[in-house]
Amino acid sequence: MFLVAAIIIAVFAYNRFYSTSVGRVTMDRVYLKVPLFGDLIQKTATARFCRTFGALSRSGVPILTALEIVRDTAGNQVIANAVDEARKEVQTGGMISLALQKEQVFPVMAIQMISIGEETGEIDTMLMKVADFYEDEVEQAVKALTSILEPLMIVVLGGMVGSILVAMYLPIFSIMDAIK
Repeated sequence: MFLVAAIIIAVFAYNRFYSTSVGRVTMDRVYLKVPLFGDLIQKTATARFCRTFGALSRSGVPILTALEIVRDTAGNQVIANAVDEARKEVQTGGMISLALQKEQVFPVMAIQMISIGEETGEIDTMLMKVADFYEDEVEQAVKALTSILEPLMIVVLGGMVGSILVAMYLPIFSIMDAIK
């Protein structure tokens, strides 16, 4: 009973903390640093950023408007803040790649590819290539993570079934001992 109450209180406290702006930034920063999953979250966010920004650029949407849209679809407040800082930098005449590099949220390879796209004038094409690359990376990481988790799930389920069997047969064995 106390365990259930503690879990309910913890979930409620987490939701309250995450609903604040400081809490959201703090937790999203923690999510990006979590082993195994942090890298996956970063690659997913990078692929989403590049795909959305590339599609908007290719469609003729102005860069500042495209960055506002991408900021709102980031899904992670730390990344949204980095995109917003990049938008401010671009607004004053800076380069997108340098602004993103200052924030240190996106992978180095993605920033280098964006820089090459800016220099050649083919930023939309480069962004699509980066998005394709990171989508493939995410797919491979999910496959690897799944292959790691499958044996662990089998062991956990086996332990649960074994404990249920012991719980069922232990009273039967004790009754049999009492009869003898």
